[in-house]
Amino acid sequence: MKLDCPHCGDAFTYDPVAGGQVVRCRHCGLPIQLPTPDQLPPAKLQELQAEQQAAVRKEQRRAERAQKKAESQRGREEQAARENARATEAAIIPPPVPTISTVPTIVACPDCGHEVSRQAAACPGCGRPMAAQTIEKTSKTFKAMQLIGYPLAVAGLLIVVASDSAWRTAGGVAAMWGGVIITIVGLVIGVLGGVLSWWYHG
Repeated sequence: MKLDCPHCGDAFTYDPVAGGQVVRCRHCGLPIQLPTPDQLPPAKLQELQAEQQAAVRKEQRRAERAQKKAESQRGREEQAARENARATEAAIIPPPVPTISTVPTIVACPDCGHEVSRQAAACPGCGRPMAAQTIEKTSKTFKAMQLIGYPLAVAGLLIVVASDSAWRTAGGVAAMWGGVIITIVGLVIGVLGGVLSWWYHG
């Protein structure tokens, strides 16, 4: 509240709560009795009421700013807590690892070394049959070796058995050795076909 010294006219400000007290003027040093609100003239009283209302509004704005600041701080803390919870959950439950095939789709041609797709019918570099055609061709060859070799071995054994009674004669000895050789050759062909079939086709 503004007031003029009644002795020297110097203006000063005082708190209306201190109304009724006696203070000294800072300019002339003479005592001044501060008026109470009911002792103020109408103009000063209106000025006092306006100052009080302004002070109330200022306090309200300060309280609103403090409330908004507290709400903003609380929102940031809640957001941080949610992010920490998601990070913890992600750390506990790892994402699924995609399954990647380890079988190469590109292989080298056994003849020329050119890179060939597993789905290709033949090598584009040298024309060598690939994939299913090669497997089918070699599979038939190995099966034919077994179909020829094992019956041939059985036939050789039959010749040996048949010539056993006449092995002392020249013809019997020749027939026996011929049967032995046929048996060995048949077994070699049959066993070789089986081994090659297992080696290449599993």
